[in-house]
Amino acid sequence: MPVNRSSSNVFTILYGSQTGQAKAISEEIHELSDQHGLNSNLFCLSLTEKKFTLEKESLVVFVVSTTGEGDPPDTMCKFMRRLKKKTLPGTHLENLRYALLALGDTNYTNFCNNGKELDKRLLQLGARKFYETGYADDAVGLELTVEPWIEGLWPALQRHLGLSAEEVCPSDSVKGLIGLSNNCADLINNGNSSSLEESHDEVTEESMRAGERTAQVEISFLKDTATNGMSKSLEETDDAIVSKGGKGVSESTTEDKNSVAHVFQTSSVNIENIKSSPTKDFDSLNDQNTSAVRPDLSGQCNSLQSSPLTLGDQLKMPSPSLSSTSLSIPQLPVAYLDITFHPDHKLDFFSLPLHNNASFPSAISGVSMAKVASAKLLTSNSAVKTALDIELDITDCDMIYEPGDSFGIICPNSNAEVEELITKLGLNEKADTPFSIQLRTSTSKKSASVPNYIPEISVIRHTFLICLEIRAAPSKALIRVLSEHTSDLQQKRRLQELCSKQGTNEYTKFVREPSLSLLDLLNAFPSCQPPFVRLLELMPRLKARLYSVSSSPLEDPLHLHFVFNIVEFPAIGGIREQRQGVCTGWLNNIARSQGKSMTGDSKAPIDAFSKLNLEEFVKVPVFQRKNLNFKLPSNPKTPIIMIGPGTGVAPFIGFLKHRELKQKKLGLDTSLSDAWLFFGCRHKERDYLYQQELEQFLSSGVLSRLCVSFSRDPVEELQNSPHPKYVQDNLRRHSAEVAQLVFEKGAMVYICGDADNMARNVYDTFLEIVKEYKAIDITEARKEMMKLRENKQYLEDIWT
Repeated sequence: MPVNRSSSNVFTILYGSQTGQAKAISEEIHELSDQHGLNSNLFCLSLTEKKFTLEKESLVVFVVSTTGEGDPPDTMCKFMRRLKKKTLPGTHLENLRYALLALGDTNYTNFCNNGKELDKRLLQLGARKFYETGYADDAVGLELTVEPWIEGLWPALQRHLGLSAEEVCPSDSVKGLIGLSNNCADLINNGNSSSLEESHDEVTEESMRAGERTAQVEISFLKDTATNGMSKSLEETDDAIVSKGGKGVSESTTEDKNSVAHVFQTSSVNIENIKSSPTKDFDSLNDQNTSAVRPDLSGQCNSLQSSPLTLGDQLKMPSPSLSSTSLSIPQLPVAYLDITFHPDHKLDFFSLPLHNNASFPSAISGVSMAKVASAKLLTSNSAVKTALDIELDITDCDMIYEPGDSFGIICPNSNAEVEELITKLGLNEKADTPFSIQLRTSTSKKSASVPNYIPEISVIRHTFLICLEIRAAPSKALIRVLSEHTSDLQQKRRLQELCSKQGTNEYTKFVREPSLSLLDLLNAFPSCQPPFVRLLELMPRLKARLYSVSSSPLEDPLHLHFVFNIVEFPAIGGIREQRQGVCTGWLNNIARSQGKSMTGDSKAPIDAFSKLNLEEFVKVPVFQRKNLNFKLPSNPKTPIIMIGPGTGVAPFIGFLKHRELKQKKLGLDTSLSDAWLFFGCRHKERDYLYQQELEQFLSSGVLSRLCVSFSRDPVEELQNSPHPKYVQDNLRRHSAEVAQLVFEKGAMVYICGDADNMARNVYDTFLEIVKEYKAIDITEARKEMMKLRENKQYLEDIWT
């Protein structure tokens, strides 16, 4: 039913989302509004002038993300263009009062830039804030601070609307209050879900002020497409799975070129490591010199022992700091999907379309199949990380690329993990039974919809393998659901702690930071048996993995190269074994399995893969990604400064190859512009990627200066060496020349690589260089850096 816009308790939520985080947070606020005596409207900013007109709105909550080089999401571009019209008067939005939650990542130096730009423009046009802006930071975790921001939003809205206590519905259903005494029996009894008590939060003037203060905390964003909606009712029913005949369901027999049949042939092949890489042991993460008291994890509360605790132990045991504390836990997310099994339906698993042909964020092409043409090992067996160069044949793909472009690969989850997950959930008998998904007719969820990336007729095995991000760290909302379906009372209590407001630090330390998955939690809490349909509601979509092109189309427009490290995750005792990244492990698996099929030796050199015949090629689904700015300068006379440690060197190999071939093929008889490359790795003899190619570029003049850093080589080897330890050390060493190139010759600066503090350190180093070169203070230096960004002279392509 449409909201009465003349009502005194109405506000509007507007979101701009690229990958789903801002949308998920907006939906959560939308779901909670009823419980605070408020009515909300929810719109994507792409619907401007269709569903809403900003100048006609009086009270708005914005939730917006930042993408690319501090740009607005695609869905927000039209809105921002209209808002930035120079003809708009300063009174254009004088009737608007607003709050803003900006999402970003401090690993990127242009943190929350889109939100900041929106904030500034709204104020310029006469709008005023009723609540302080929040800044969400992916680098530290949304769950640390997002709850206080949202909690503070409600009293701020109520106060602005002038609602009295009688007019405001009590928020007693927002959270359950779990009580706990020091007595072990009380712990067991209160761990039972039947002991949930409704808490009636009193909104006082002091709590309003405290709520407003929380808005100033930097907030971290939600995981992609994680559903954290709350509602005023508890679980409507656990039995959401019904089994019926296949009436009204047509069989799918048409084979699609992007179906499962053409992908994932190797998803069931066991991963063969090229080598055994040393990894950080999470079990020793929390080693302390003092012993700790550990409850017996079998459930005997009075049985204690003294020994150092592993991370796995600490995850499973009740927290001593929370053992005598009443917990404020999220309300159970409202159920909104039903599934119907069709045991008589004949379904060809391999005919199912990839992600139901749903589009991917940032894609500018359709999904097409690329052949894996070759694979090359770039690192030595003793290197800490293993790097592979993969060549793709894109003859049949809808892709026309340039150096600096990136693309997405659509990979499956690990088949072994999927099988284990199915077993843990007790779904073996139904794993291959076709099912369809419907909305619950009785659901109270406001923005309920069937996931568009799951085929209309699917099976559980396919859904876990291809559609859902089973490696994603479970959200608090999902953990809340897991606790509801856990029979062991001590395990239930611990899950309640992890999703509670009081257990935020525990959640961050034991779930988010070690990147636990749903399977890991099921291993830790074996009595947990959530219904499959609840996982469909709360688990995010399996994301495409993005990679930078490391080749030039001038060499071959129908082939491209990319490079990656095989990601390794350490084992956690009793919870998970060592594993590889979802996509990098899969690609390594492809190379290994193909090498074995050709040579009969699973440990044959991976270089042998390049000798495969065309008919033996494996295909992977790919799409081209939008990249407007990370390109070579249009003017060949413009100098370039490239900073790319590790696999961040990938696009610069493409840049340099393009410069080389452009000079040769186009007959440029003049010298090339200056081109500097700052590259860094751990060891010169182990992981100096593309060393031969880079030295050849340098000797031919394609590259003017090659500045290399080796961070882990012994100090004694560096005493007489010209190589500092990190790329920022090399930047400082050449600061005068770098500044001269940038400010006197207009050099373009490119930074690419793993975000892990690298981009921030490089930015801070440039601040120092600018400050010293121009003899200005740090504030003025920041303004100069902002100018470089605005002029697209300082560009980043980094990942987390």
